[in-house]
Amino acid sequence: MRSEVFICNQALSLLGKGQITSLDDPDDKAEWMRLNYPEIRDALIEKDLWSFALARSSSTTADRDEWDQMYKHRIPSDWLAVLRVFDTVTRPELMVVSEGWSREGEFILTYEPEAYLWGVISISDTGKFSSLFTQALIARLALAAAITFTEKSSHLTRL
Repeated sequence: MRSEVFICNQALSLLGKGQITSLDDPDDKAEWMRLNYPEIRDALIEKDLWSFALARSSSTTADRDEWDQMYKHRIPSDWLAVLRVFDTVTRPELMVVSEGWSREGEFILTYEPEAYLWGVISISDTGKFSSLFTQALIARLALAAAITFTEKSSHLTRL
């Protein structure tokens, strides 16, 4: 299984750097990866529609916004992005995309008390990553770490 350490080591190897044994190692490579890996991973997941990170949720609420105009549906805490909001989902051909929804902070605002959300969630379990995503994450980590660990920008052309 591809672990976080495996992914980080692959990125370090692209830069010609030695491996780490843990993200808790007391050296600069492990510290950099520990601080940057989660943010880079989530940004890459959110950027594209990776099938392993797509999710659905439904919400029914009576909570109204501060202007008493719309219903406030709380976005699940592990979601990175909301892609679409539907009013109904009885059958695929009858799914109605909500016309009037917006995201404000931790909430989706709609004109309906019931909402069906489709979006992207944060996935930290590396066993759920596709091979293509893993390769993209390795390359993105190497790109972000290149100047820090090589003090040269010439490594960027290899990625």
